[in-house]
Amino acid sequence: MNAPGDRYPMLRPAGEQAFHAWDRQLLRDVLIRQVLSPPELPEGERDVLALKAVQRARAASRISHPALNPLLDAYVADGAAWLVSEPIDGMPLAQAVRERGPLPAGQVTAVATDVLGALAAGHALGLAHLGVRPDTVWLTASGRGMLTGYGCAVPELFGGGSAGTPGFTAPECLSGMGPAPASDLWSLGATLYLAIEGVPAFPEGGLATVSAVLAGEPRPPVRARALAPLLLALLARDPARRPAVPAALDTLRGGGQRPALRLAGGMVALAAAGLSLVVAAPAVAVTLSLGGAPGPVPRPTYAPASASPAGTGTPAGSTAGPASASPAATAPVGTSPSATAASGQAAFTSIPRPCSRLTDEQALELVPGYGKSPLEANECSWSTLDDGKNSIMLKAFLMKPGPLGDGTAVAREYVLGKRQEATGMAGPSAVGGKELPPRDLPGVGDLAAGRDKVSSWGDGTRLETEIWLHVRNLAILLRCERDVPSSVTADTDGSVRKCAETAARYVAEGLR
Repeated sequence: MNAPGDRYPMLRPAGEQAFHAWDRQLLRDVLIRQVLSPPELPEGERDVLALKAVQRARAASRISHPALNPLLDAYVADGAAWLVSEPIDGMPLAQAVRERGPLPAGQVTAVATDVLGALAAGHALGLAHLGVRPDTVWLTASGRGMLTGYGCAVPELFGGGSAGTPGFTAPECLSGMGPAPASDLWSLGATLYLAIEGVPAFPEGGLATVSAVLAGEPRPPVRARALAPLLLALLARDPARRPAVPAALDTLRGGGQRPALRLAGGMVALAAAGLSLVVAAPAVAVTLSLGGAPGPVPRPTYAPASASPAGTGTPAGSTAGPASASPAATAPVGTSPSATAASGQAAFTSIPRPCSRLTDEQALELVPGYGKSPLEANECSWSTLDDGKNSIMLKAFLMKPGPLGDGTAVAREYVLGKRQEATGMAGPSAVGGKELPPRDLPGVGDLAAGRDKVSSWGDGTRLETEIWLHVRNLAILLRCERDVPSSVTADTDGSVRKCAETAARYVAEGLR
């Protein structure tokens, strides 16, 4: 594996552990970020953590949002992960505050709106950023916000104050409770506080900062004025008391009707750690709690998206179905509308260990020479550890009852929503490659669908097949990837698709 300077000689610093660099192969400017592992760890453990950072960054490269800095390349060199992304015409917020002092409220509001949208898009795919801070939030030349470094942080590094940036790492990460999407909101609150106040929310001073975050209160804001209530709410020590992304966006937009969060043209957005499900149909937007008993939300009038005939990737009709559409109107071809109810089996009460969902024999069949890595509590990866070129990623979500029905009904809506999202994204991509229309997978779990994608990756091509399925109230996101030379432009032998579909069948059968 090449050292960073071989292909990406660094030109000048661009924030903490980030540099402007030159891509010698593509003859263009890039932004390169180093992800360091603790130096006290043995070399082998540092390499494993660096590989996990690369895997998280590659997973995060699927997030699509205009305020998210696109990832171009990711690899391990000298015991550290290196992430290469598009250059940004601007500077980190930390540098902007140092050079210009506190930023105007209008500018901070614009940055907050942009970054919240990027976080919502990441959380929708079950990925927390875990590294939001003034060096990863940038102020562009146009005065907007840009979020960088998605995938840099490795959850295993959090706990007991051993990782993160003092004053910008959420209390639950420092206390060992573990990070969650709500941790990003706390870090964003601390970042916005610095931007508008010109000073950190908590005293600076190493362990004193950690103690203040764990037990103290932020400095009372002076300049924030109308933004002060939102900043203090984001900085609540209890993650459950922090506003969800839609509520925070409402505040920034001056209240009023809660907007639908349309992510990459999709319909359903799911936060990983039991947080929120946002459903956007043509005439309705509803936010449901998945973390516990639903609040006083009226039952919506909801028209699920019609499913496509197999392989077409287009809605079966030209308009959305009526508000009273029956389940039969949404069932993909070859799937019984009552499949979810026919199993007669009890709902899951917890997520089965993701890394046990494929046997060793099954994993070896699909990824010869694999290594197995738990990425997060509900996620596992099987990949070739020497180069990461072949991999399977599985992520599980436990769906709880809400106004749409029981957990099984919510899990079904997750699959339908991902299918609708893929329909909207089908076609050529902006960075090269293409996404094919989604297709149905009859007989896999209670309901399943998937899509194929080809994308440029560094100096090569990535072939990817993603499957969404559910078994009762357990929803599964499964993806097979293979990195190939740039001369390969399609999964011509169908091996990547076969990997994903076979793994999905194995997982679904094991959950019965």
